[in-house]
Amino acid sequence: MGIELLTTIAKKGVPDAELARAIAKLEMPPSEPPQYWSRIANDPGYGDSHRRRAVFQLFRRHVRVGMALSELAHLLDHPTWLRGDDVRLIDILAGHIPVQLNPDKDETVFVLIVLREPDQDTSGIYLRIAGKISLQRFRDLILNATEDGIGHAAVLEVGYSEGRRPIHS
Repeated sequence: MGIELLTTIAKKGVPDAELARAIAKLEMPPSEPPQYWSRIANDPGYGDSHRRRAVFQLFRRHVRVGMALSELAHLLDHPTWLRGDDVRLIDILAGHIPVQLNPDKDETVFVLIVLREPDQDTSGIYLRIAGKISLQRFRDLILNATEDGIGHAAVLEVGYSEGRRPIHS
């Protein structure tokens, strides 16, 4: 059954409802490698909705608390679905976000806006990271795998905002 589901998910042009059903039937722990999802997410031959679902599944199924940022950058594999201006630092809370924001602690919160659509609500993945990390250094690592000494920093929390506008500063 798992192979059939993955075959359906990997099909370009699969109807959105069929894609959603196949994803919903996937079991944990994942049997597929993270590259399965990153290949779909990075392939502009898939529609944005399909690619967006792949990004969220990559994170839900393969990103874990305690993972080093260097491991995360490796999983993302130079993400073509993510532009530099879609990686944002959250340092002021202007509404609800799906992770803790602890400005007095040695932590940093970022949001990755997933395939932003103009004039529409936006989906994002929030990451709370150990240590104070600049936006530029984080972008360089996530987009280009340029570690610059922050690759050892750990993911403390992952949160999701699908179809809602992420709050960012």
